[in-house]
Amino acid sequence: MPISRDDFNKGRSDSGLRSLVENFLEKNHDSGFTLDEICSGISTTGKDGDAGLVNAYQIITILHGLVKESKVIEKDMSDATYYMWK
Repeated sequence: MPISRDDFNKGRSDSGLRSLVENFLEKNHDSGFTLDEICSGISTTGKDGDAGLVNAYQIITILHGLVKESKVIEKDMSDATYYMWK
């Protein structure tokens, strides 16, 4: 899907995937999730019940952006990296 010049210049698009990640983490703000758990969690909340496939690379990029913006906490544990809404 094409993005606007403004989104291109900002370095991110508001394609909806970012909103799905934000909404999932905010709704479940009392828990930390791995990348796999976030992918599973947002794929079940797709439009019209469509599970769809989620691109893990895009999600990790979104998560890193949210960490930079101080909206999400990233914590490396012994078995995996977890992400939690701030």
